[in-house]
Amino acid sequence: MNRRQKLRDDERLRQILRHGDPAADGRDPQPVDISAWRRALLGGKSAPRRFRNRATRLTAITAVGVVALLVFLLHPGGSPPPDPAPTARTIRFRAPGGTRIIWTLDPEFSMPGGHRSPADKGESS
Repeated sequence: MNRRQKLRDDERLRQILRHGDPAADGRDPQPVDISAWRRALLGGKSAPRRFRNRATRLTAITAVGVVALLVFLLHPGGSPPPDPAPTARTIRFRAPGGTRIIWTLDPEFSMPGGHRSPADKGESS
């Protein structure tokens, strides 16, 4: 598609959009028009119903509050969840020659005889 043809197609699209523009006359659409457009866009579905009066709204808010209070009272805080199981840690790197090195450190590992590193004893090297 060359540039001239693209410009013609763009101008044709502008004309089509301007022809179908309901606000082209500069006036604001009437509420009746807006609801008709909404029905057409939503496939004939009407706008969602809202609470008709304060009593209905107050009843709904009260019901939600009672349910929240019951959940709070019947489900005590109790003990915190258990600590998650320790997970293995993986260290990956590549040596200068291109060799991949992968170490997996097991948190449950302990040395036979209880040997500890100088860092664990608080000693410095």
